[in-house]
Amino acid sequence: MKYGNLILAVFLLAGAAPVQAKVRADVKAGDEARHGGAFKEAAGLYTQAIKSGHIDGAALAEAYVKRGDTYRDQGLYDQAISDFAKALKTNPDLAEALNGRGLVFAKKGLYGLAIADYRAALKLKPDFAFAYTNLGRAYFYQGNFSRAAASFEDRLTIKPRHVYPMLWLYLARARMGQDPKAELAGYLANAKKGHWIYQAASLYLGKATPEQVLDAARKGNPPKRLQREAEAYFYVGQYYLVNGDKKTAAGYFRKVTATGITRFYEYTGAEVELRRLADAR
Repeated sequence: MKYGNLILAVFLLAGAAPVQAKVRADVKAGDEARHGGAFKEAAGLYTQAIKSGHIDGAALAEAYVKRGDTYRDQGLYDQAISDFAKALKTNPDLAEALNGRGLVFAKKGLYGLAIADYRAALKLKPDFAFAYTNLGRAYFYQGNFSRAAASFEDRLTIKPRHVYPMLWLYLARARMGQDPKAELAGYLANAKKGHWIYQAASLYLGKATPEQVLDAARKGNPPKRLQREAEAYFYVGQYYLVNGDKKTAAGYFRKVTATGITRFYEYTGAEVELRRLADAR
């Protein structure tokens, strides 16, 4: 009887192996689909993995996070929040789930909830660079520019070569009435070069024109041109806003929202700035 049970266990494990391989393949294919912008397809693949019955524990929590991220990409915010909650129920210490839910709260304008989630994620994972960036953006959207600047500084302490948090730090400082050009130039000395976004930093330092920023964004991979343009419109709009030309700034922020690429942080930022400009009238 003992040997019979052992044979049965081996048989069941052998039968489960192909199913588990299929689950892993579905998750990997979902990752590839999301990376390629096929968000609905990605969500379907993650759903297959989740419903297979052959994924649990940390792998299941991660699958919920991945599907939640994909729902957020599609603007399905309530479904995304539900998936992040399921991930946290499965693994309460999953910082990525808190960070993902924070991003959704920020998209919904619930900045206080977003900040709470980012801070909780950072308590679990103190070197979570992405969460520091998101925390800074949430404070920026909220209008708390001093805390935003502190968060971007923390982000750059962990990963000092990324240009995007440098730009947001510059903008937070400028909104505090400071002149952060020297600080930005210092960060840029060791930044990754070659990416078009470096031109936006040059714009803030007076070494490029808005037209040059837009031209740089329009070069490269054609399928992602509109995505780069959406970002470029935002950073050019910020350039005009910092320099006191609110009308031109608003025009560029409207160009961002006209792209319809809602998943971008710059899209959210453009919406926030347009509301601020409207309230200031």
